[in-house]
Amino acid sequence: MLFTTTPWRYVLFFAVLLFAALIWGGCKKDNNPATVTDEITATDDAAESIAGAVGINNGGALDQMGDVLDISTGTGLANTAPGISEISYAAATVTIQKQYDSTTGWWTLTLSRQRGVLNGVPYAEINRVYMYQFLNKSGVFQKNWRIVNGVGGIDTAYSIHYLIKNGTGTFQTRRLSHTLTYLSGEWMVTGTNTPTVIVSTVNGGVYTRVGTNTITTRNAVRTLSDSLSMTFTGVTGPRGDRLNLSTKTGGTIIGSYHATIAVTRGTVYGERTIDRSFTITLGGTKGRLSISGHEYDIDLDLGEVL
Repeated sequence: MLFTTTPWRYVLFFAVLLFAALIWGGCKKDNNPATVTDEITATDDAAESIAGAVGINNGGALDQMGDVLDISTGTGLANTAPGISEISYAAATVTIQKQYDSTTGWWTLTLSRQRGVLNGVPYAEINRVYMYQFLNKSGVFQKNWRIVNGVGGIDTAYSIHYLIKNGTGTFQTRRLSHTLTYLSGEWMVTGTNTPTVIVSTVNGGVYTRVGTNTITTRNAVRTLSDSLSMTFTGVTGPRGDRLNLSTKTGGTIIGSYHATIAVTRGTVYGERTIDRSFTITLGGTKGRLSISGHEYDIDLDLGEVL
C-alpha cells in the first residue's frame, strides 16, 4: 500500500509548488491588480475635487458664470439676488459693493455670499472680487449694460470683458471639505445683447483655483493641496437666468489638475502626487467629466461626483 500511494503524494507536492510559483510570478508583474486599483482611486479623488471646483451652489466656476449672467441685465448683480439654483437652503445671504471708474470703464465688484448653515452640509462661504467692462458693438466701453444713446434710443452691451481678480472661501459637501486660497480668470462674454451668452477664456487668463480639499471616504481621510486650471471654450448660458442653471449650460471646459496628498487616517492609494488632464462636457441635467480614461457624471449644482 505504501508503494502505491507514495507517488501520488509526490505528484500533489509538486502541483502545490507549481501553483505557488505561478502566483509569485504573477505578483511580480507591473500590471498587478493592486496597481490598477491605486490609479483608479487617485483619479476618483481628482474627480471629486474637480466637481467641487465647478459646482454652482458651493461657489465653483459655474457660480461665477451665473454672476456674469446676472451682470448682463439691466438689474445687474444685486444684494437681493442670492444666486441659488433649485437647491433650498435654510439660510442664504449676499452682500455686494460696486465702484465705477469713468476714465477706464471698469466696474469693480466685491461680493460676499453665504449658503447653508454653518457646520451643516452643504455649506458655502464665498468671497469674490470681479472687474468688468460693458462694451458696445464697436468694442467701446459704456457705463451700464443698457444706456440711452445720443438719438434717444436704447443700446445694450454686445459683450463684457470680465476679470476674476480674487477669491477666498470654504465649502462642504457630503465627502469633501474645501478651503479656497486663490482664484483668478479672464473671460470675454459675447452675445450679451441676446438671450444666450457665450463665455470664452481670453488673453491666457485660464480659470485658476488654489486651495485644499479634505476628502473622507472608505474610512480614510486625506488632504489634497491642489491647483486646478480650466479653459472655457464657447460655454453658453441663458442671459439673466441662473435658475436651474446646470440644465441650461452647454459647451466644453478643458483643464488640468495637480495635487499633493497627505493621509491623516486610514490606508489609501500609494500615489502622493496627482497630475491629471480632464474635459467637462456641459448640457443636460448633469455634467460629464472625462479624466485619465475614466468617465464620471457630476452634479453641477452640488459639486459632487454622482
